[in-house]
Formats: sequence, structure tokens, C-alpha cells
Amino acid sequence: ITESGFVALGTAIAQQLSSRAGMRLLDLGRNPEATDDGVKRFVAQAIANTSTGGFNNAATLSELRLDDIGCGDTGMVALATALPSLSNWKHLTTNPATLRCGTNPDISVVGWTALAEALPTLLGLAELDVSGCYGMGDTGAVGLCEAGVKHGGTGGGLNLLNVDGCGIGN
Repeated sequence: ITESGFVALGTAIAQQLSSRAGMRLLDLGRNPEATDDGVKRFVAQAIANTSTGGFNNAATLSELRLDDIGCGDTGMVALATALPSLSNWKHLTTNPATLRCGTNPDISVVGWTALAEALPTLLGLAELDVSGCYGMGDTGAVGLCEAGVKHGGTGGGLNLLNVDGCGIGN
């Protein structure tokens, strides 16, 4: 799926979810041609769009897979900004949330910092897989770890944090 496909899919998903909730898993992974602009526009339409309801009405969405979608800093910042609008990700739930956004090596410390800032507000997030994002490096990893501590301190709890292949040194 290219950028235009991500945009069209965002619109369709927002319309579907505004009429009835029930989606638990959304897997958009392995679409490296989505690019930052496609991710940013998808997020704006499907996740952050409150005028049509979007995922704000979808309390059942518990897993979002965005592995290998050509995402860089702009896409990750947009995603990190929108994730707190997911109602069941803001609270601890019986169906904990999972975010998989690995194999996006163009995300640098800018994108990881944005996700780290959002993490303490995502109390329902139990699993975070960012493996294969070698653009993260030490600075991004430290930011995510510090955010993980804040996440736990506010009542959340990551059960899984996968940072395999993220360019982390000693």
C-alpha cells in the first residue's frame, strides 16, 4: 500500500468505526511505501479524527501493527500525538494494548522522544515492539526507558519492550 492507499484506508476505517466498534487488531505492517506522509495522513483521519468518531469509538482496538511502513520522524510524531486519543489505551483494561512499530529505521531520536513523551499517558499499553529500528540509538533507547519508568510510576506497566536491532551501544 502506498501513501494514497494509506490515506484512503484511513478514511474508510474512520467511517466504519464511527458506525460500529469492534476491531481489535489493525495490521498495516510490511507496506514500506506508505511513507511519513501516508502515516501522518492515516493517523489524522483514522485515529485523531474526532469529527467522525474514528478510533475514539473503538474501545476494543487493542493491537496496532505498523512494522516496516516507511515511517520516519514525522509519522512517529503524528502517531505519538494521536495515541492518547485511543480510549482504552489511556486506561488499564482487561484487554491490554500492543503497539508494534519495528523495522522503521528512519525514525530517529526525534520520533522516539515523541513516543517517550506519550508513553506515560498510555496506561493500557502493555507491549511495545520497536525491533529493527536501528535509527533509535542510545539516546532514543534511554528516552524510551525513562518513559517506561514514568509509565510504571503512573500505574501502567509494560510487560514487553523489544528493542532488538535498534543500534543501541553500551
